[in-house]
Amino acid sequence: MSTGLSEPMVLRDMSGYRQRSLDKDRAIAVLEQTLNLLARPFEAGEAVIAKPSCTVNGLADTLLAVRNNSRALFLYAPLRLFLNSIARKGITGRLWGRELFITTQKTAHVDLGFDDEQLFGQTDLQIAGLAWLAQNRIYEDLLTEHGGDRIASLDSETFLARGAESLARIGRLFALDMDEARAQAIADSAVFRRHSKFGDDFDASKRREEQAAGESAHADEIEKVAVWVETVAEGLNIPIRPSGSIMG
Repeated sequence: MSTGLSEPMVLRDMSGYRQRSLDKDRAIAVLEQTLNLLARPFEAGEAVIAKPSCTVNGLADTLLAVRNNSRALFLYAPLRLFLNSIARKGITGRLWGRELFITTQKTAHVDLGFDDEQLFGQTDLQIAGLAWLAQNRIYEDLLTEHGGDRIASLDSETFLARGAESLARIGRLFALDMDEARAQAIADSAVFRRHSKFGDDFDASKRREEQAAGESAHADEIEKVAVWVETVAEGLNIPIRPSGSIMG
């Protein structure tokens, strides 16, 4: 039915290669060859669905153009939950937030209205918030360019709260042979009780505990930065809640 590829490193490599390459036509040709290799199914008739790192999103328009029959889902965390995740991971999370911002700006060049001096004066969490906002801008541009029949959005909280319904609609987006009963079986399976990165037991209760710990230690900072990002978004006309939700 389908095979999932979790953050294939080659896509990050291709993002960097296209950014550095002076021969853009050559870079596109190499990317097309790479995608052909990634798209090979493990079993006959399978669809291959890759979940790239969000640092690759600056390459998304090119990916959709090169594979013009492909579909994409923009899965995102709401702003305050994203900031919570960054803050509670300490220096590691804050460094990652800056890395995401730098990589996104190198590949997508999203104009957020700040010069270098202004960016240098912003906190780690502000930069992470701008990186989150830049991802929304990229998605909205993709939606305009490629249309709602090829791409859609879904927030993490809706996905977790309405797992079976979300999976059924994702199945239709990717043209998978998955009925409502199959979607429900997957939603009820152990895969939804396992940490996606570390493989240990992880359910909604543990997730809420982690979020509560982040709120307890960083609530004031998170809220102030969230309001600031929302103000920036309003000025730039970037939706805080991305358009084209797969859930309608």
